[in-house]
Amino acid sequence: MFMRFQLNRRVFVSALCMAPILALTMLVSGSVPASAQRYEFVPLARFNGDNGSRPESGPLLPDGAGNFYGAASRGGNRNGDGNGHGVIYKYSASGGIEELARFDGYNGSIPLGGVVTDGKGNLFGTTQSGGNGWQPGGFGDGTLFEYSPVGGLRTLSFFDGQNGKSPKAAPWMDSAGHLYGTTDGFDNLSGCIFEYSDPGPAQSLDTFKGKTGEQPWAPLIPGGDGFLYGTAVGGGEYGKGTIFRYSPSTGIETLASFNGANGRGPWSALVTDGRGFFYGTTHNGGATDTGTIFEYSAAGGLKTLYEFDAANPACRPEGPLIRDASGNLYGSSGGVIFMYSATRGYRPLLRYPFGKGTWGAKYLVMDKQGNIFGTSGVGQNGSIFELKLIGP
Repeated sequence: MFMRFQLNRRVFVSALCMAPILALTMLVSGSVPASAQRYEFVPLARFNGDNGSRPESGPLLPDGAGNFYGAASRGGNRNGDGNGHGVIYKYSASGGIEELARFDGYNGSIPLGGVVTDGKGNLFGTTQSGGNGWQPGGFGDGTLFEYSPVGGLRTLSFFDGQNGKSPKAAPWMDSAGHLYGTTDGFDNLSGCIFEYSDPGPAQSLDTFKGKTGEQPWAPLIPGGDGFLYGTAVGGGEYGKGTIFRYSPSTGIETLASFNGANGRGPWSALVTDGRGFFYGTTHNGGATDTGTIFEYSAAGGLKTLYEFDAANPACRPEGPLIRDASGNLYGSSGGVIFMYSATRGYRPLLRYPFGKGTWGAKYLVMDKQGNIFGTSGVGQNGSIFELKLIGP
């Protein structure tokens, strides 16, 4: 077991060093009061299948110069039908969507979690399948990859069950360049936390064992206290999911278990205020079993902030929340971009019907001016959009 664990506190402030965690932890300066916010929907670009398809499975990664990077889980097979094993892409206002690299099954298939950066132009991520054991008509256990502008796409490690399998989230990078992440499976168990350091391969640090959780689908985030935090879809005391933390000295520790009434099945990552409070969503649970927004702290435990109901099209959220400098939380589900604030509670900001606007969007990212960017499944292959803040 590797014992190196150097937390990179720049993750909270530097857009160049942000992983998908940018979309989860960025504190936005100059935010507009919750009562005054109005947005205009601006479509930016559409995917055409060749340059990617199904981009809504992972967040956008801004580079600080107005460009975004990401991974589309499908596309890249050159016939425009949106099939294929996935694409790494760049979006710029001048060039639109540009394919940087594509997966072919042997080097990975279905990148679900977006990409992270080392701040030097290199991108890192995982694929859910492909790689070791892949063959046409087969699956494989997934890969850990790197893309560089000079060297192109390179497989860093294959997952084989013994070091995890089927990762659904991008890794987190510490200040020493080590990558940490979760996998949905581990041999016949319920997932693991892995580490990769050059030259590899990835190695399992600890495994989930039911009580600590099962099927961690979301990325890990640093808590600023020497631990990495995350969620697991199942397991725990009631079998309905957990909030956990990890360090090399303690292994995986369960912090809270969902019981159905307070939520069930947290699919997405946590967001933190940096002061010991963590926020997230559950896909199910609550009074009508259609999802919740929750808060966790060591002092206060697990607290339900809002319960979705079946009449709310944003019910059963799958994506994470983002947080602005005023403490307001934002999310997207079912074509609804919503906001939660401690003073005003839940309210929708924009709503689009099936197949329109923001439909299918799960991940959001906010710039310093309060504008929100995301990807959606709108159109045959998906799109990139902006919600431009137009004020009161």
